[in-house]
Amino acid sequence: AILLISVMVASRYTTNTMPNHAHKRENSGYGSSLLTTSVIQTVLCHSVDNFTRYTVNAWGATFLIQYTSLSVAGTVLSLQEAVSVLSRLYFAKVRNCSPLNSAIAFTIQGLALAVAFDGRNLMVSATFLILAAAASGLHSVGYRISYESGSSAGLGNTIASVASALGPQLIGRYNAPSSTFLCINVLGAAVSVGGIRNQKTL
Repeated sequence: AILLISVMVASRYTTNTMPNHAHKRENSGYGSSLLTTSVIQTVLCHSVDNFTRYTVNAWGATFLIQYTSLSVAGTVLSLQEAVSVLSRLYFAKVRNCSPLNSAIAFTIQGLALAVAFDGRNLMVSATFLILAAAASGLHSVGYRISYESGSSAGLGNTIASVASALGPQLIGRYNAPSSTFLCINVLGAAVSVGGIRNQKTL
C-alpha cells in the first residue's frame, strides 16, 4: 500500500511538472494508464481480497484443528472455497456493478472472519467462514469491474499475490487473526468507498 501511494504521488508530481506537449504524450501512453487513482484503488482492493482469501486458506486448518480433526477441518475449508467460487459465479451475472458492492463485501468479510476466528466452537467458526466466502462473490461486480486492460489486471494480480504472502507471516507473529482480518477488510471497504466517490466525480 505504501509503495502504491508513493508511486501515485510521484506520478502526480511528474505529470504536473511536465511541459504541455510531453504531458499530452504521456497521457496517451502505457505508464499513465497504470498510475491513475482508480487503478491504484483497484489494486489495493485486489490486495486486500487476496490477503484475506489466501490467509484463510493458509491459517484456517491450523485454527480449526483445535476443535476437530484435520480431515473435518479440511472439509470445512473445502466447503468454504466451493461457496466462494459459486458466489463469484452467481454475482458475475448481476448487472448492478459498483464499487459499493466491494465495500459491502469487505465489511461482511471482516466482521464474519473476526467472529469465525474468535469462535468458541466448530459450528460458529464454520458458519462464519462460509458467510465470508459467500460475501466475496460481490467483488465480481465490485472492484474487479474497474480493470480496464490486461496490463492493469496483471499489475494488480502481481502486487496482490505479494500481499497474500504476508498474511500467514503477520498472523503467525502476532497471533491475532480476528483483529487482523477485521482491520485489513475495513481498509478494503474504505478504499472501495473512495472508488465510489471517484466514480461520482467522473
